[in-house]
Formats: sequence, C-alpha cells, structure tokens
Amino acid sequence: MSEFEIISDTTEIVKAEPVELARREPARSLLDVIADAATDPRVDVEKMERLLAMQQTIMKDQREQAFMAAMAHLTPKLPEIGKHGKSHHGKYARLEDIDRVIRPLLGEEGLSLSFDSLMAEGKVRVICKLSHSAGHSESKQVDLPIDNSGAKNPTQAIGSTVAYGRRILTKMFFNLIEGGEDTDGNDPTLITQEQAAKIISLIAEVKASKVKFLDHMKAEKVEAILGRDYQKAINALETRRRTNAHP
Repeated sequence: MSEFEIISDTTEIVKAEPVELARREPARSLLDVIADAATDPRVDVEKMERLLAMQQTIMKDQREQAFMAAMAHLTPKLPEIGKHGKSHHGKYARLEDIDRVIRPLLGEEGLSLSFDSLMAEGKVRVICKLSHSAGHSESKQVDLPIDNSGAKNPTQAIGSTVAYGRRILTKMFFNLIEGGEDTDGNDPTLITQEQAAKIISLIAEVKASKVKFLDHMKAEKVEAILGRDYQKAINALETRRRTNAHP
C-alpha cells in the first residue's frame, strides 16, 4: 500500500498508511488535515482524493448510526393508534390521527417525514422519505390504483389515493398498529402460537435475555404474553436488534 505525504503544522512531512492515518486522526479533524495538505504542492492529488473518500465514508457511517440510534429510541415510544375513521370496509386509523400521535415523538429524535407522488403506468406512486437531522434518510414507495370509488371526481380520486398511500407508508416505516375501540384495555386474550414462535425466534436472533424480556413483558412465559402486548414485545426485540447493530 502506498504512503500519504501530508504536511504538518511544523512543515514536516508525515508519512502514514491510509488505514493508520484514519485511526490516528479523529473524524472531525480529518477535514482539517486534508485542507492543510491541499495547500502543499508536494501532496499527490490521487492520494488526496483517496483520503477525502475515507472522510466521506466515515461521515456517512456516522449519519447512519445517528439515524439508527434515533429509530431505536423512538420505537418503544410508539403507541397503538386508535381507529377513528370509518369506511365501507370498516374502521381505520386516519392519517391525521397518526400524524398527531407520532409528530412530537419524531421531533424529539430529530426525525421528519416528507412525501411526494407521481403517475406511474396508470397508477399513483406515493413516496415517503424519513430523514434525520444528522443528514441520513431512507425512502419507501408504493404504487396504487386510483381510488374511483363513490362519487369522486378525478382530482378527488387522486387525492384519496395519495392520502391512502401516505397512511400505509407511515405505518410501514414505524410498524404502527391500529387498535380497535371495542376493548377496554383488559382483553385477556393471549398471543397465538404463531406469534409466540416468532417472539421466541426473535429472542434468540437478537441474543436477548429471556428472563429480562419476560420481566419487561410481565409474563411468566412467552406463551402467556397478552395479545394486546404482542406489538410491544416485537418493538422491544427490534430495538435490541438495532442496538446490537450499532453499539
């Protein structure tokens, strides 16, 4: 591997392997090193480009880690969303209800949502972008047929389709669950065998302490977790996964 020749503050030439240099210089000061080196005609341009690429990679990793940390902090706070909207298909959680609940929580973690839409092969493509204040963002999209139900005019049909797309993408990003209004919160129904198997698999996958997890869920065994607490259990384990991925 070739060496970088970088001019220090004392105008001495410092020779270092690229990996060694990256370890030696903190990410926030690496740009200063690059700026100083760029003023010296003896510095090789190709090596400078490689050094700058290393800095960009470091910054990209830092932004991604900040994003994942924010999501890990947010997930346990997300509540079940009440179904206050009504359609011929039944009740559903309205977009305004979802927004009212999650917007303050997103703000606390430096997160924000933005949307866009366009026509794609006769369908409406709705795009959702989740951004973090550190600079990292992720996007999801869905292509939907135009909602021509009822007596909607063309503009209303597209507007209805976009609103539906925004709602399902928001739920998808945060794994939001819609809760019914017909329960008083004391439903004793337990999780299903399939749900229990998924939780057990996740416990092993994220290497969580089963004892601590069950204590958190206030259950003697996985199969004794209440059905209404299923999403709480999944959220806790997914948070553990994110923590493991970015210690």
